[in-house]
Amino acid sequence: MRPALYVCFYEVSSYHIHVSFAVHKFSCMFTEEARPSYYGDMGTNPVTGKVEPVYPKWKRLVRFYFVSVPSVIFCLISESSVFSSLFSVFASIYCSTQPPSGTLARWLRESYDESQLFS
Repeated sequence: MRPALYVCFYEVSSYHIHVSFAVHKFSCMFTEEARPSYYGDMGTNPVTGKVEPVYPKWKRLVRFYFVSVPSVIFCLISESSVFSSLFSVFASIYCSTQPPSGTLARWLRESYDESQLFS
């Protein structure tokens, strides 16, 4: 009984939202042709059977492998190098008996005492 009441309430509230936002005025939006200004190759959509503009798969793969993948690899390498350099500085400050001589280590020693760095 509870699921039936839920379905009835959902249908009524859905209709009220449909009317209040005037969604019925935008029904022509779904019947328009896809990208009318596209001037590329036309192909048949296997789902609808309509002739639509198609973007070649090899262009999509070129963009993926020569733009997206290298940028992700570059970001990973730069992030890991920054992390490893900061880790080595903090480890050398914390574990070493002799203070490190780098600029970042000197600034850290001057700004913070050792109890604040690793607390």
